[in-house]
Amino acid sequence: MSATGFFSALPIGGVWLIGFGALLVIGGLTFLLASDGNLDVFKYIFRGGIFIPPGVSLIAIGLIKNRIDATHRQAIRDAEAARLSVLAERVRVLLLAPGVHQTAEWVAQEAKLSRAETVRALFWLRERGELNEDLDTSTGAFHYWAKPSFPKSLDRLSKELER
Repeated sequence: MSATGFFSALPIGGVWLIGFGALLVIGGLTFLLASDGNLDVFKYIFRGGIFIPPGVSLIAIGLIKNRIDATHRQAIRDAEAARLSVLAERVRVLLLAPGVHQTAEWVAQEAKLSRAETVRALFWLRERGELNEDLDTSTGAFHYWAKPSFPKSLDRLSKELER
């Protein structure tokens, strides 16, 4: 098992590890400061000093775990965004021209996607401002079509690359 696998497999969150480690360090320092007289090795160990190294270790492990978990969550978000962009492109192709038949069910059937994937793709397109939706008041159904895409300026392209 790699180091990242070990830290990711810990059943407790990094914040809890940091908190417990800080509690050990503070407790150990409190005992040391409350003790009287000279400190030799045995007095250091038996008067709270034994708590400080494990506390510092738990703080370090908690920080490492938080960093690994954040990287893992970002990788999941990036993979989901890549997957959604592929789905959205399949949906966008179908919605280039507006039509009264272009409901979510129609899009799902034509794109051969599940209803959940279709709704996510439509939602993603709407969040990016690339989708128009209109309510047909006579039937109560929503109709969708893609906004026309214009050539992108260099500023917009650079902003997309930064994301």
